[in-house]
Amino acid sequence: MELIDKLKQSLPFEVYFRRHALKELQKEGKNIRKGQKYKVEDIYDSGPFGGIICVIPFEGEALVVSLTHLAVEESHSLSAEIKNYQQERIKALKEESKFFTAG
Repeated sequence: MELIDKLKQSLPFEVYFRRHALKELQKEGKNIRKGQKYKVEDIYDSGPFGGIICVIPFEGEALVVSLTHLAVEESHSLSAEIKNYQQERIKALKEESKFFTAG
């Protein structure tokens, strides 16, 4: 079973925003707090370009955030798989970045 399917079966689950996402959302005026848990209520696979996307209800709207920018607690049953996915995704994005900047 793929990670996306496992994550869908574990909905809803709690996450934390990683530093970069936290700062970007705060720049947009969102009252996102470091260390605060947020609940993923839906999840989508946006394919190779966008990866796994999480939907997080927040103050009457939905934040749509890549799983790459979120963290789960070590106790989450999929913690190791999520970390592995994130590491692979970051590696792929770095490689892609090199391709586009090597003009």
